[in-house]
Amino acid sequence: MAWTKAKTAIIAAAAVIFSVVSYTAVEKVIHFRTAEHGKQILRKVVAANRLWLLAPPDTVTDYSYIFHHKDYFYVFQHKGRDGSRQKSFHVTNPSKALPQERQGITYSSLLQRLARNPEQVQVQSVKEANGKIRLALEILRDPGARTTMVIAGQRHLISPLGVECGNGVERGSWCGYFSAGGTNAELVIDAKKMVPLNSVVKVSSGTVEESFSDYTETSSGSYVPLSVTVKDTRMWPPELGDGLFAWKFKLHDGLWLFDESQYHGERIAWTDQVVVN
Repeated sequence: MAWTKAKTAIIAAAAVIFSVVSYTAVEKVIHFRTAEHGKQILRKVVAANRLWLLAPPDTVTDYSYIFHHKDYFYVFQHKGRDGSRQKSFHVTNPSKALPQERQGITYSSLLQRLARNPEQVQVQSVKEANGKIRLALEILRDPGARTTMVIAGQRHLISPLGVECGNGVERGSWCGYFSAGGTNAELVIDAKKMVPLNSVVKVSSGTVEESFSDYTETSSGSYVPLSVTVKDTRMWPPELGDGLFAWKFKLHDGLWLFDESQYHGERIAWTDQVVVN
């Protein structure tokens, strides 16, 4: 009798262990399949959007434009007055140019990081419904990148993903600017065209929300958005306005370039005199 009970207990324990091991194995398989499926989707997204995320087509060898922006002081203190500044830019090697000079505006976020370093973007989950694909993403740190920085004597963590947006091209010369850092994000894409519709990056004390629209097809299977909106939901001091960037872009013989920025209905930055090749 004692042996029978002991044997039953052993069998029951083995069944529990087998069940746990089997469940863990199934979880790993599901996670692997999700990650692989997610990687395939992200590869398609980069391929369909490379002409605005990485570089213009090879037919665009060099170009020039004049960038204008209103003076920060005039925009927030003296609305309606001009106070604009301008500077010309000449891009001779688009694929090697600084991103802000290549695209005509300071703009670096989730999609740009995905295009440059796809191996540093991990897919946590994939949901497909109503013609849209929703991806939960985790951004990995660039190998060898600094993990902390000192500000005012205090050490702070540096997030793997840096977000930077500003109405300007040169550093220190913006009419509205913000930067933030995050690790996790959500990306929603059009399941047919494989273009981003919106994204949300979780940052300290808020989110950075982006939306993309007015897509035009530049070549078979390649698209560019002519409208991009970026919103920083963190609390801004009243005198600085809100963290909202409403940008328009134009195609110039295949070149995707910043056209103008609106702030509460007023044009505060724009480009003109664009010459390609």
